[in-house]
Amino acid sequence: MICGELFLVGASGLRKPLTLHYDTATGAGWGIGAAKGITGGRKGYKSALFKGGIGVPFIARWPGKIATGKVDKTSTISAVDLLPTFCELAGAKLPDNYHPDGVSQAATLFGNRTTTRSKPLFWKMQSPWPVPKSRPHHWVSYAIVHENWKLLTNRDATYSELCDNTDDPYEKADLSKEKPEVVTQLMHQIDDWKATLPESPSGDVFSSERSQPAGN
Repeated sequence: MICGELFLVGASGLRKPLTLHYDTATGAGWGIGAAKGITGGRKGYKSALFKGGIGVPFIARWPGKIATGKVDKTSTISAVDLLPTFCELAGAKLPDNYHPDGVSQAATLFGNRTTTRSKPLFWKMQSPWPVPKSRPHHWVSYAIVHENWKLLTNRDATYSELCDNTDDPYEKADLSKEKPEVVTQLMHQIDDWKATLPESPSGDVFSSERSQPAGN
């Protein structure tokens, strides 16, 4: 669990704390080592790209700004949305040449719930194929959420499932046969996104701690 507190300073100099709590572990454990958890009826668990494997709690507290005791079960917020959100709340303008992967969720925090995603979210996972019998929800290697749709596909795109996030939040119905045009569109978006990914990390991106002997 990560807890962060931002202080937004107004013209009067009064600091107004915005507190955020979110779990960075992505999904509930299910007998994996010491990991335990519940998914609220969602498919999959940790390391799956169904909602049970990627959904985590997100709690925001901002006295006088964010309503207390309210639960939003429809909006989709990702970690890539945090920077644009913080900038909007602080009145900071992003550089013109910077294109964030996410969108500001300030309006969502203030109670304007959404059921669709205006900017797509992408996931990539090294998942096995064919489907492991002991882990039936761990076959998805790529996923995209855009507007009301979520597409999940295996590693070589020979099998996919399409879900309507608005009407089917628990991902029970596969609509890929009924909506082949949506599958095609989302597959193109995944392919375009994959083409932007580097083959390996560039620059000095790893901590010096990685080179230290274990136990030091």
